[in-house]
Amino acid sequence: MTEYPNYSSQKHKKLVTIEPLTEEDIDALIDLKHASWVDTYPNPELGITVAMIENYLNKTSREAKIKKQKLLLEDKINKRHILRVDRELAGVIGFKLKDQNIGQISEIYLHPDFIGKGGYGSKLMNFAIAELQKLGATSIFVEVAEYNLRAINFYKKFNFEFTTKIPKATDRGDFIIPKIRMDLRFKSIQAI
Repeated sequence: MTEYPNYSSQKHKKLVTIEPLTEEDIDALIDLKHASWVDTYPNPELGITVAMIENYLNKTSREAKIKKQKLLLEDKINKRHILRVDRELAGVIGFKLKDQNIGQISEIYLHPDFIGKGGYGSKLMNFAIAELQKLGATSIFVEVAEYNLRAINFYKKFNFEFTTKIPKATDRGDFIIPKIRMDLRFKSIQAI
């Protein structure tokens, strides 16, 4: 477990930890991802509404989501860690080393209540970059919704650069999320 001291505006110390995701975290993780999707993926220009996101998320039962998350815990290649603030689950990051020393950030979600506060996203990203470097990554990539400017600007802070538009967008049935790929080359990796 990695601990980071963090001070709030109320002048009390908050305990921030990054630790491996466990089965006990799955219920809270499902809620966190739901809140993050509803906050992130609606897009009026593309006709993607909150109701469409909610409908998509509710198509799968909670039991099925729990089962899927338990299966993902068994994946020894994709590392998943959570960030807690005062013991509350605030974020998650998934990463893995792919062929030829290429790292991938497979997921990063923060609960909307923690976005833009305390550098929590940066703590997760710095952690994942350091872990991927330990595994031998010479570059890292992430796929992101092309309209998610908040995330794109976040990745740019770490020197990720636009590489390509992904030809096969993510089709969610009632809507399609167009994606881009951003890459970070080893020589430009820096912590924030």
